[in-house]
Parts: sequence; C-alpha cells; structure tokens
Amino acid sequence: MRLLVYFSLLLILPLAGWAQERTLSGRVTAEGGQGLPGVNVLLKGTSIGTSTDAEGRFTLRTTTTDGTLIFLRLAT
Repeated sequence: MRLLVYFSLLLILPLAGWAQERTLSGRVTAEGGQGLPGVNVLLKGTSIGTSTDAEGRFTLRTTTTDGTLIFLRLAT
C-alpha cells in the first residue's frame, strides 16, 4: 500500500508544475518610440486579454508556455 501511495505522488507532482501561472508583460510603441495607450492585447484562441496603459505597457497572466499575441487598435 505504501508503494502505491509513493508511486501515485510521483505521477501527480509533475502535473502541479504545468499548471503554474506565468506573467507576460511588454510595451507597445509607435515608430518614434512613444508608448501607444489603449491597444488591446489578446492571447489568440483564448479569452485572456488586456489593454495597454498610458505609456503603452501591458501585463497578461496565463498558464500556457506558448501562443500568439494579437494587438488591436482602433484608429481615431
């Protein structure tokens, strides 16, 4: 019985590492280097997204280790 418990723990513990949350941050800028506020940043294929702040900075939290970011800005 003890062996079965140890074996089960060995199988389950690595799964806890895969579900860890990661933080992705960056800055969206124009050609001149100034930050772009109000740009929507989305992780493709998910509902995870945010908008850039006044300096063009953003932060996303996700559990995935790969993906594609989509940047959307409505022209005014």
